[in-house]
Amino acid sequence: MIRFSLLGTLDVHGSDGRQILSVLAQPKRIALLAYLAAGREEYVRRDTLLGVFWPSFDEEHARHALRQALYVLRRGLGPNVVIARGDEELGVDAERLWCDVATFEAAVKEDRPGEALDIYKGDLLDGFFLSDAPEFEKWLDGRRASLRKRAAEAAWALADRAETEADGQEAAQWARRAAEYAPDDESTLQRLVGLLDRTGDRAAALRAYEAFAWRLENELSLEPSPETRALIEGIRARETTGSMANGAPAAPPDAAAALDAAPLPGAGAAPSLPSAPHPASARHPASEPRPRRWGLRLTLTVIAAGAAIAAAVFSGLTRFGSEPGADDRVAAGLEAVELDPHRIAVLYFEDQSESGEFEHYAAGFTGSLIQALSQVQALEVISLSGVRPYRHTAVTVDSIVRALRGPGTLIEGSVIVSGDRIRVNVQMIDAATNANIDSRTIERPRAEPLALLDDLTKEVSVFLRERLGEEIRIREARGGTESSEAWEYLQRASRAAEDARILAEEGDVDAARTAYERADNMFLEAESLDPGWLLPIVERGWVAFRVAWLGQPSPRGRQLLSGLEHAERAVERGLIDPRAFELRGTLQAYLGWDEPDPDRAAAHMESAEKDLVAALDTDPSLARAWAQLSFVYIRTGRFEEARRAADRALEADAFLEEKESIWYWNGVAALQQEEIAAALRWATEGRRMYPENRGLVGLQLLTFATGVDDPPVDEAWDLVEILVRQLGPDDAPIRWMMMASVLARAGLADSSRSVIRRAQEVGSEKPYFDYYESFLDDYRANASKVYGCRGIFIPIAQDGAVPGV
Repeated sequence: MIRFSLLGTLDVHGSDGRQILSVLAQPKRIALLAYLAAGREEYVRRDTLLGVFWPSFDEEHARHALRQALYVLRRGLGPNVVIARGDEELGVDAERLWCDVATFEAAVKEDRPGEALDIYKGDLLDGFFLSDAPEFEKWLDGRRASLRKRAAEAAWALADRAETEADGQEAAQWARRAAEYAPDDESTLQRLVGLLDRTGDRAAALRAYEAFAWRLENELSLEPSPETRALIEGIRARETTGSMANGAPAAPPDAAAALDAAPLPGAGAAPSLPSAPHPASARHPASEPRPRRWGLRLTLTVIAAGAAIAAAVFSGLTRFGSEPGADDRVAAGLEAVELDPHRIAVLYFEDQSESGEFEHYAAGFTGSLIQALSQVQALEVISLSGVRPYRHTAVTVDSIVRALRGPGTLIEGSVIVSGDRIRVNVQMIDAATNANIDSRTIERPRAEPLALLDDLTKEVSVFLRERLGEEIRIREARGGTESSEAWEYLQRASRAAEDARILAEEGDVDAARTAYERADNMFLEAESLDPGWLLPIVERGWVAFRVAWLGQPSPRGRQLLSGLEHAERAVERGLIDPRAFELRGTLQAYLGWDEPDPDRAAAHMESAEKDLVAALDTDPSLARAWAQLSFVYIRTGRFEEARRAADRALEADAFLEEKESIWYWNGVAALQQEEIAAALRWATEGRRMYPENRGLVGLQLLTFATGVDDPPVDEAWDLVEILVRQLGPDDAPIRWMMMASVLARAGLADSSRSVIRRAQEVGSEKPYFDYYESFLDDYRANASKVYGCRGIFIPIAQDGAVPGV
């Protein structure tokens, strides 16, 4: 049975335990499957789905987009998981797809609260959103709230049961968990305070109230109701009486207060940090929750987060654990520190397993993640020893930021081991606003510790780098204009361009072209609102570049020339702006690719190289420019230089924005240098994250066809199917000839000849068609010869083209 997890973690696993990446690769497919599997209705009308997921499309294009999404889902999950009732209703077969939401709701309904809370790992699709589907967002918000309420009810049921059995400690634990699910509900707070008071933990009751009151005042400018205040006054009176009777002294200041009182960086001596307590003494009793550094979670979209960051309003939004009333001092402290988002502090992850015996996993993961991020040249990551003083302490985030001299990005989270599963929760926090930028939950079967650690570290570091890159791009873009209207149009245009990219991936070329036109018009509007802003002009050039690729294996000249016009304008206005030269160089390179005249093609390539080198001389961190320069070197037969440029692209790609093209060009360069294993590794690694990337699919097939003895035939057929589906039947013959090469290398001569005849019947005007046939004749005649990939195997034309890629 396929397992679909949505509560706190997002995963789709087949019956063999492997992730189904084709479903996870595209947000709208995830959302569609979640809507069908986690909704309250057994079947949903197609018309409803069109309005929820494609509200801006006309009916024809919306229905096409739905068909494409269903095709990919059924291909990944199997044909009988997403099912139809009649022509107009869709649902999922619960016998074939297990969904944690349905299982959780069934457990609550059947009064099995313990089982329900074992399943409820967090919010539905936590951190997930679709910017172009407001009805889906409305549904998601409602379902999240409903499920959270049910989780709170289950926790209260366990708390009441424990209190009835006179187990005050367990009752308090479940009551606190219920309050976590409803942090802003005053009736929940009253119920929690009452239970803590009844079980004799009045101090904890007062702390819970103070945290709630502080949040009301600072977020909503409200105060608790008279009923809640009266309840607390009664507890305070009893607590004071008890303390006086026992002669108890006042509580000492904690580490957070000590740091808040320390001098600020830049205003004298560096602060004297308190010594970290011994881990044993830092543990809290089982009845006390571990101190949370991130109590206040602000739900922000990417755009809202960018605007908040750009506004740089340090209004004293501190996380729980800060001293109430210390807002002014916190604001002054943060203003004194220059916060750099590239400077990252990975705080120690916490072991939140029930047994508390897996702290070595949490510590090992923390160190491994710091080491992985430290390899990225563009990031400044605080060392493990730098963050060690804050392990097992309740020091506030604001205090940590000041003490560590201004990390703009904080990473924190937890590790939970339960049975044969391990779950890592990660949160990325903007230190300037205390906003939770994004979060991710990753769950894996427990395996050999080092292999598991490596796997988790890779996935988390990729998520963090990509998400941080998005955040930094927003900040930099917002700083380029003072026009809020221009900024809004640019954001809308960017969303439309992303929609177009998704439609193109789904094979809907016409809808993608329409969306790109809409994006171009909005970029034009942004340019007219702020004529001095360079970014909209550059983005129009990139839109033209992407349109040039729609529905064909290589870009075509008319759209490339349109993009070149924008690039020329950008160069004229930007003078030495590297982004303008990067755009112009890229367009020149592909104009050279599309140019049949050798002299003119060479001139384009020469201009492309000059522009790209000029961009990189100004800003060596432009990973895309390095990748395109590698392409230029490949096209001109300079393979060693291409390899070095691809390596530089890999180093510069701090936020993994160009990893698809970097993997591709590294693979092509390796193949040209007869490094077959390296070429196959680049293609395979790339397709692990982007299984249907056309370039990587073509590279893998080409490597099988020309460089691998005894290649995997079934896998090669899958690659051919992807390419034919993406590029259409007109492109099929060259793919079949490559497949014939695979069959010949696998020793299947009859099958190879059959595929060649099939390709010849269709015919092809593509170059290199005859090359494969002559290669196969030669291969069959010399079957015992061990073939490499020089000369006949991967010929390079005058324009540097590689056959079939």
